[in-house]
Amino acid sequence: MRPIDVFLPQFDVNEAHTIMVKGTPAAVYRVVRSLDFSCSPVIRNLFRLRGLSSSSIRLGRLQASGFILLADEPGQHLVLGLLGRFWQPSGQLIEVAPQAFAGAAPAGCAKAVWDFEMTDIAPDRVRLSTETRVLCLDAYSRRRFRLYWQVIGPFSAWIRREMLRAVKRQVEQNAGDSLATG
Repeated sequence: MRPIDVFLPQFDVNEAHTIMVKGTPAAVYRVVRSLDFSCSPVIRNLFRLRGLSSSSIRLGRLQASGFILLADEPGQHLVLGLLGRFWQPSGQLIEVAPQAFAGAAPAGCAKAVWDFEMTDIAPDRVRLSTETRVLCLDAYSRRRFRLYWQVIGPFSAWIRREMLRAVKRQVEQNAGDSLATG
């Protein structure tokens, strides 16, 4: 069972993306945790449209804006969660403790989980994947979310793919830099 399955085994919508990275799981994990994703104009501008304008888009910043760290195993995976009404301009996020996330939630809301998973597949080769899942908690929220997702879904996928590419670039650049100085 994957860690994301613990928090949202059933879902209405999901999107998954994968990239191969030359590096180690530990190096990939460090970059995922520390990279400023605003280095990508695509990510920076799409986040700005969502009202998350900042000079820095790091996972810590996302946690400060409402994402909940649900699981974190260095070099293997991390899972973030959200609970709210994402189709509303503000997202109407609901604060919930990580240990309560998998439990019941108010009607009219949706739960989302987002993971990064690092899999060592060969010496110096890592499969970095990300998956986003959303579960709507009633028929009303499902209708509202599906309309929202028709518009936002392609941009969400674009952000995730761009994040994976940014991580790959940084990991491989760091490895090249350490070889040049080592």
